[in-house]
Amino acid sequence: MAKKRKKGSWLPWVLIVGVAGSAGYLFWQKMDRAKTVAANGVIERCYELRAGETIKYSFKGEDLVAFDIRRGGDGMFSPQVVPFDQGDFTADSSGEYCLRFVNALPRPQKISYSVQRQAGK
Repeated sequence: MAKKRKKGSWLPWVLIVGVAGSAGYLFWQKMDRAKTVAANGVIERCYELRAGETIKYSFKGEDLVAFDIRRGGDGMFSPQVVPFDQGDFTADSSGEYCLRFVNALPRPQKISYSVQRQAGK
């Protein structure tokens, strides 16, 4: 005679799979990204920040990358054209801030970048 399954015995498995999937998704969100960007193409990552929140960033191109940070469409500083860079940016006031990585070459290139958001102090 076959054993009868208890009702609800699937619930622990659903919870395990759900937690594992959520952990995997969060891990994936923190991973470095790399994209092949067309000539003069742009990668833009925007964040709604409160005053005092910090973004840690790093990037590297196969060659030169133009980089700047914008707030509400306005550049915070002149774009720098470098092969790589890393740093921290702390919002002085609340609003949307966008990190822009621009392929400064007349040909496609791979740009790797990492952005990590940190709460204000």
